[in-house]
Formats: sequence, C-alpha cells, structure tokens
Amino acid sequence: MKNSTGLVKFFYPLLLIIPVILVFSVDTVNPTYYKFAKSYGIAAITLGLFQLVLSSRNKILDRLFGYPNVLILHSLNAKIVLLFAIAHPTMIFFSYINDFKFDLRQIIESITFPYWLGVIALTGLLVTVFGAMYSGKLKLKYEFWKKLHRFIYLILIIVLVHAFLLGSDFLHRNVVFYYVLGFIILAVLSFLDRYFHIFGKKIYEYTVTEVKKQNNEVFSYILHPANNSKALKYNPGQFVFTHFYDSHVPKEEHHFTISGYSEDGEVMLTVKKVGDYTKILPDITKGSNVKLEGPYGNLSVVRYGPPYVFIAAGIGITPSFSNLLYLEEKNALKNAFLILSNKIYKDIVFKDDLSRLKKKGLKTAFFLTQEKRLNYINSRIDARLLKKILKGKKGATYFVTGGQEFVLEIEKQLIEIGIKRYKINKEIFSLK
Repeated sequence: MKNSTGLVKFFYPLLLIIPVILVFSVDTVNPTYYKFAKSYGIAAITLGLFQLVLSSRNKILDRLFGYPNVLILHSLNAKIVLLFAIAHPTMIFFSYINDFKFDLRQIIESITFPYWLGVIALTGLLVTVFGAMYSGKLKLKYEFWKKLHRFIYLILIIVLVHAFLLGSDFLHRNVVFYYVLGFIILAVLSFLDRYFHIFGKKIYEYTVTEVKKQNNEVFSYILHPANNSKALKYNPGQFVFTHFYDSHVPKEEHHFTISGYSEDGEVMLTVKKVGDYTKILPDITKGSNVKLEGPYGNLSVVRYGPPYVFIAAGIGITPSFSNLLYLEEKNALKNAFLILSNKIYKDIVFKDDLSRLKKKGLKTAFFLTQEKRLNYINSRIDARLLKKILKGKKGATYFVTGGQEFVLEIEKQLIEIGIKRYKINKEIFSLK
C-alpha cells in the first residue's frame, strides 16, 4: 500500500495544480472565481478520463502498485472527480448570480443546451458514484454493479461534448485543449486495451479437471491448459479474472485468487459460497472450459526476503496458502509463520495440507473465535496476543488477508506493537 499512498501524495497534487496553472495562464479576462470554476471542470474531466486508465488492468500499474491498490485508488479517484464536478457548476452558478444580480429568470434563460448536458452528466455521475459506494446496502447484484460502472463511458462522452461546446479553451485550441486531449488519447487507448487487448493482453484457455470439496462452503477448482494451449505463468499469491463456460453458471466475469502453486501451468482456484455467483459455482462440471486473464497482484513472497508472517481470516488464507506451497517447493517453510483465524474448526480450509506443511517446518498459530478446541487459541486476534506470538519478528515481511474489518484491524494492531507500516502487505477480500 505504501506505493499507492506515494502515488496519491505525489501524483494527485500535480493533477490538481496543473489545470489551475494552465487556466490562469491563458485566461486573462475572466474574474478569479470563474477561472477557478474552469480549473475545477478541467480537473474533473481529466481525472474522470484517468478512471479509464485505472480500470484498464494495466500491467505496468499492477507491477508498480499491485492491482488491488490500483482499485483502491480507482475508488478514491471517483470521489475526487465527484467533488470537483460539483464544485465546477457551483462556482459557475455563483458567478451567474453576480452577473445577473439575483435575477432567477435571466439565469434560467441563459442555461442553454450545452449547460443541460452538464447537468445530465453530473446527475449520472452522482448516481454512478453513490451506487458504487453503497452497493452493499442497496443489495446490488454483481453484474448490475459492473454495468453501473460502465455508465461512466457515456457520462464522459456527454461531459466532453459539454466542454467542447462551451469551453473557449477548446475552441481556440490552446494549451488547455491539448492537456485534455492527452488524457482523451490515454483513456481511449486504455479502453481499447481493456476490451480489445490492443497491447497484447493474454487470455488463457483452460479446462476444469477436478472439483474438490474443502468443506460445506468452500470448493477448489483444479484447472489445466485446454488442448495443449499455452499455460499461465504466475507468482504465488496472484489472482486471475475468469469466465467459466458451463450451462450451470451464468457467463459472468469474476476474479479469484490462485490458491495453489505449480510451475507446470496447473491453476487451483478456491472459492467460498458467499454471493449469488459463488453459491452456484459448485455446480460446475468436470470438463467445463474457462478463460483466464492475468495474472494480477503482487502479494507474493518472491518480491521480498525472509522471514515471512502470514495473517489470514477464513477464505482469506488463499493467497497465503499459495505462497506457502511455493515455499514448500523451495524448501523454505522454516522461514514462514502462519496465523490463521476462523470461527469454528469446520471452517478451516486446507486442513490436511496445513498439517503436512507443519511437518516440513511451517510454524503456526490457529485461532477459533466461536469454539474451544485443544491446541487452538479460543480468542479473537488482538495486539496483546500478537506481541506475544510475534516476539522477535519485527523484521519480517507481513501479509495480511481477509475481510476489510479484519485486515484494517490487524494492520492497526501490528503498527501498535512496533511493526513498520512498509513491512505490511495487505489485501482485502470482498464480493466486488
């Protein structure tokens, strides 16, 4: 997360300051508050176009910051766009009040078609952003949530028409025009790469060779390249976007962590039944085809030196388990410590495999929050217990995975006991 935080601190001030500098350099006529209104509009347009870059699954951004962190930035950027999109017409409105001396009739008459396009775009942006922010409370289905995000393409087109019809900077082709044009080109290329793979993004053809029941709620899907197709090369802890082609499940795209590790192209996906889609995934039959796009993410031990501490909750163990299998392959399990939290014993995934890994040197601490059992800690993970368990491990690299509340609380506790923030790598599991 430190990389994405650095990006926000360095990159965003530039994106916000540059429009102000450009507008003030070319506009020597209008009053200051109107120039700021124009600057806010340019910032909203360019950051809105930048959303397409952030959502394009760009491999360079993934390598630099990790795709989950890019998605966090994507969510933050949407809120910033909305703020500037609201600030822009608000400043314009106050300038109109000043020009027309509070004559509401004259103000309304002055609002022409291009202005109404702006109103439509702002309304659409409000619906899109708030729909995405409160999708859980609104109980929006995943596919509807995705379609709501795609509405941003139409909004951006309307905004650009609005700007080109009204903006003198666009009509005169000055430096502001070329600044926005650069973002338009970047956004178009990102869109084309996302959906048409113009930069060679690879799709892998795989077949389901085995469906393995881990417990009543969790299933693993073993995949192999279909018909001698090219095998996916990945690092432990990464994830892929999937399209399953099976009559029992809808043809929807979803992303899942690669929970296994293999250098021969085998891919294992382990999924818990928590949403509309994942609840019917166990109906997938052996022999079904699946397309994989990826891999993405950088929650991998290959990027860091030992020792390693993995702290996971429930199905959040999947990236940790993939990393542990890699360390097993490299005879390096003695460098790993796994802290795993579940509600009850039956919830634990990969029980037999974890027992095998323990015999090969993996150190563990298993927590059960709702059941007492011999050799298990009947408690929630807290700072006091972490300090005791992790004594002498301040220099380790930490991987924290699970639901949002769990991950953020564990990060807070680790910092509280003296672990440096840059040593903590985290990934939040959610339905979206």
